[in-house]
Amino acid sequence: MKSLLFTLLLVLGVAHIGAFLAVWELPYVRNHITIETVAHEMSKVLKWNKREESLRKARAQATGEN
Repeated sequence: MKSLLFTLLLVLGVAHIGAFLAVWELPYVRNHITIETVAHEMSKVLKWNKREESLRKARAQATGEN
């Protein structure tokens, strides 16, 4: 009896969720935020590219001295 009641509640829950999702419409977003855009904006602020270039120059200089 308990399993029948649990199954009935589960079926009603799934039907309710299905009806809710059928009525609910997601808003359209033209420009989604992606990891690439966030990283690009952060690189503008933190200037990661300049640090990378300075590290390459320091390695080249250290290699030349050795």
